[in-house]
Amino acid sequence: MKLTFRKKGIDPAIKKRILHLIIIFVVCTCIFETVLNLRTKESESVLRTSTLPLVTTESYGEELNLLRGYTSEMNGMFMRDAVVPLPGDLNLPVNIYTYGAKLSDFSYEIRSTDAKRKIADTDVTPVSTSADKISLSLPIENLVNEGEEYLLLIKMKMKKNELTYYTRIMLPAEDNDIEKSIDFVKEFHDMTFSKDIFSAATYVETDPYTNHETLHDVNIKSTVNQICWGNFDCEIIGDPVLSITDLSSNYNALEMNYRVVHEGENGKEYFDVREYFKVRQGIERMYLLDYRRKMDQTLDPSSVKVSGNSITVGVTDPDVNYLSNETGTIAAFSQNGELFLYDINNGNIMRIFSFANGDNEAVRENYNAHDMRLLSIDETGSVDFVVYGYQNAGAHEGKCGTVLFHYDSNEKQVKEQIFVETSMSYPVLRLDYNDLIYKSTNDMFYFMSEGTLTSVNLKNMKQTEMFSELPVSNYSSSRSGRFLAWTDEPELSKELHVMDLEDESEFTIKPDNSGDYIRVLSFMEEDLVYGIVHEEDGGEMDYGAAIYPVSEVRIEDIARGTYEILKSYTPPEGTKVSEVTRNTDSLIISLVKKDLGGHYVYDSEDTIRNTSGVLNRSVVIKEESDEVYGSVVNLIMAQQSGTVAQSVVREQEVGLVLPSYDDSVKIKENTNSKDDMYFVYVGAEALYMDRDPARAITNADTNLGIVINSRQKYIWKRGAASYVNPIKDPEEKIQGDDKQELFLKGCTVSQMFYYISIGTPVKAKYRNGSDCLITGYDNAAVIIYNTETGKNTRMPLEDAENEFVSFTVYI
Repeated sequence: MKLTFRKKGIDPAIKKRILHLIIIFVVCTCIFETVLNLRTKESESVLRTSTLPLVTTESYGEELNLLRGYTSEMNGMFMRDAVVPLPGDLNLPVNIYTYGAKLSDFSYEIRSTDAKRKIADTDVTPVSTSADKISLSLPIENLVNEGEEYLLLIKMKMKKNELTYYTRIMLPAEDNDIEKSIDFVKEFHDMTFSKDIFSAATYVETDPYTNHETLHDVNIKSTVNQICWGNFDCEIIGDPVLSITDLSSNYNALEMNYRVVHEGENGKEYFDVREYFKVRQGIERMYLLDYRRKMDQTLDPSSVKVSGNSITVGVTDPDVNYLSNETGTIAAFSQNGELFLYDINNGNIMRIFSFANGDNEAVRENYNAHDMRLLSIDETGSVDFVVYGYQNAGAHEGKCGTVLFHYDSNEKQVKEQIFVETSMSYPVLRLDYNDLIYKSTNDMFYFMSEGTLTSVNLKNMKQTEMFSELPVSNYSSSRSGRFLAWTDEPELSKELHVMDLEDESEFTIKPDNSGDYIRVLSFMEEDLVYGIVHEEDGGEMDYGAAIYPVSEVRIEDIARGTYEILKSYTPPEGTKVSEVTRNTDSLIISLVKKDLGGHYVYDSEDTIRNTSGVLNRSVVIKEESDEVYGSVVNLIMAQQSGTVAQSVVREQEVGLVLPSYDDSVKIKENTNSKDDMYFVYVGAEALYMDRDPARAITNADTNLGIVINSRQKYIWKRGAASYVNPIKDPEEKIQGDDKQELFLKGCTVSQMFYYISIGTPVKAKYRNGSDCLITGYDNAAVIIYNTETGKNTRMPLEDAENEFVSFTVYI
């Protein structure tokens, strides 16, 4: 028998073939990586250092109001960062910090605050020039009236660009001792840093219901220990930037902006601070009417503390702007003007977006007049987001608008997709971002501004106006922005329209009964919330405002296309629903009922909670006390079974890809609207806007602010004289074609004291429908002028609050 033997192991021919395949694989991989890296290096960019000069003005021996430059024309009406009190000789010193830039063609313009009337347009020659500073002197001469505000534009050329710096100017009244206000603000600021608790306690109005731990948000109702920085020790970097935001006969408002450094466990930590003062000169001393201080930490990965599945991001707003993937292992969050992405599985934290260049002590680069909105995040950590406001660096430096970005988690790149330019200032733009903004999966970008819905095709930059001038009360959008619901009529409507912006499909919802009406109320995540109204339930609130209360609230599932009613809410017997407001995870139901006179009055509130949770919010935000920092904010990640949370956070760099084409579009602003918009400001910050002046006044009263209209005319200020003698010839004071009529329902009598204190009578309507004029007041009564008899009578203040249902003012 012939035996054959088989060799052990793999046949040599097969070995040779496998080796060839491995070599081919390695070579192809190297070539692929090389080509990919070459492409990445060619396409990646960075937000370069800011290049525009800074401008300040001088008054009362102080350098005031640090101004930023704009490379495109802004709507001057909304440029309210600061007001400059003009010196007595009407020559305004201006300092330009060039940072090495070559500048020429200096000039200035003076305009009315509505920017329509040009008062002066003058070229100026520098008074002095050095390597990094140019000084000007602007001869205002007799172009302005005492006590009246004007818009000042300081212009210059830098290379081929014309730069404009905006501020307001005013020749203050002689009795306004601004210098004492400045001295007091600096003194109070110093006593907080020296922890002079005894002196500071004179001005503090501690409220037991305020947060007594936080150092992020401190105000006049906080404890004196909080106001004096508690156990937190820090030093100011450079000099605080002092700005004056409001000048009036009753008070002056000032702000300080600065950056502080604190020696933490792992080295230096940096914080941005904004300090607001509202002060009044008394007979014997200064009075602090309002005080607010906000501090936000600049996040440094070396200062991030990790404990299990929790990371501490430091001193910041506990209402963190963030999204997470469904499993809660990746979270994108914004902090102090920067956007970060944290992955608990590998311990990587990535700074996805920042205007800052890494120099924590650079004044020009560390400017935070922008905010972010996170649109979506997927399971791998890819994020769609927008950055809106003043563009402090990069291709759009010196402009205001919105940039849409996409972060690709696979390529570790942030790609700019579109820039939507606007002439509105950042504070006003930020208010507008309560409206819809959405990016679809087929590269369509949608945004709502001033009631106008615009779409842009990201593939060809084609811009389409889909709706215009939708009243705020007529529409609502889902949290993601994907769904828009609106009615055609402002109050009672027979139809409610819904559009899915993912494909622009549309459907209509009608009441079950032909005699009923429908109102859009809100959204709970992606579920539509609307109300059914019976026409016979319409009436008036006790203060005269018309109301069409809701008898049934419905929550309908529209995201799946099934249009199934998930919940029907019927208010308690005897009550109706006046409005519904959306909270983070619930709906707040405001209930009203009828009083004996047949008027609706506020009754109570009810709540509908979202038991399914908030979409893309699997990560939990927790604020906890800290002995040094007051309180800190933690992100509690959802640690998956079988994985181990990283104990050390590592920073990972990402690339920025800018488009090779012009990706800019311009918002078509509504300049033809006949309706005024009313804005509430506290200092330079715009808090609220509304088309109803009464609601704006109520908001300003609560927040100790002011109200101005779209033409920058002052509508209302909190704070009036303690008493006013009867105004003479009041009927003549309300006549004139140049006066604006304000119909105010829902305001209080005491809120009307502002108008009386500036010499404007207030027309008041009694419950029986008759009218009178309020011409004076004191701390116990108002003075009523009878238009029929021409006589004045006193009415107790409490009676006046009960008797009057509405007011009309002519200003």
